[in-house]
Amino acid sequence: MSGESRQRSSGSKEKDRFVRVRMYDGHRMVPYKVYRSRRAQSIRISIDRHYEIALTLPMRASESEGVAFLKTKEAWLRRHLSRKKEPITLREHLLKNPVVSIEGRSVPLALKPNGRGPVLRYSRGEPEVVVELGEGEVDEAELVSVLRGLATRVLEARTMTLAEQHGFEVLRVTVRNQSTRWGSCAHTGTVSLNWRLLLLPPEIQDYVILHELAHFKHMNHSSRYWAELCSLDPQARVRDRWLTRSGEAIMALGRGR
Repeated sequence: MSGESRQRSSGSKEKDRFVRVRMYDGHRMVPYKVYRSRRAQSIRISIDRHYEIALTLPMRASESEGVAFLKTKEAWLRRHLSRKKEPITLREHLLKNPVVSIEGRSVPLALKPNGRGPVLRYSRGEPEVVVELGEGEVDEAELVSVLRGLATRVLEARTMTLAEQHGFEVLRVTVRNQSTRWGSCAHTGTVSLNWRLLLLPPEIQDYVILHELAHFKHMNHSSRYWAELCSLDPQARVRDRWLTRSGEAIMALGRGR
């Protein structure tokens, strides 16, 4: 959070909050979150890359004051919220991009009907991944679960392969459903990866894994860390720019509409 200490104003299970914003096509009830900051000198609002509104309040300010301030910024909110594009579903993405990255290569993915629900068929070395889908609307959570299962198998294997090639010892690989991070690691020898790495090009997937492995030597992003990473992947900075520019759309997949 930009290095600033912030806390939710009333816990993680607080009631939903909404502000009424006049959009170009009529009024809309827009959700927002409230944070308290000991460093904030004034009330602030921001919209993150997922178009969620954050209302940051100084410790002395009341929430009603914050809401009043939020309402004065309707034109600003309207301008920024109107830029939001309706996210596509995971199924729509797979239909447009029928490929996944496995073992350092692009593997075709076929979506086929089965009259039931999402079922994945793939064995190591096969030329194609098959995902069978039921008829009608596809349950996004079920499809995520199926692909996450595949990612758990193949990302662990790929991480161990790259670790062995470059002399790293990895004790455990976990595959998670992070909302903003592609991966993380710990001194204990654990690497955690986002299942959506399955949807990245092979060279970008490998870059993310190597990015985490390099942290075993430098748990920061110092010049020494980048020197280590570039020794593992000479195109590391190019890959990093690609991920910053193009990875956001993939990170948004599997979250429903």
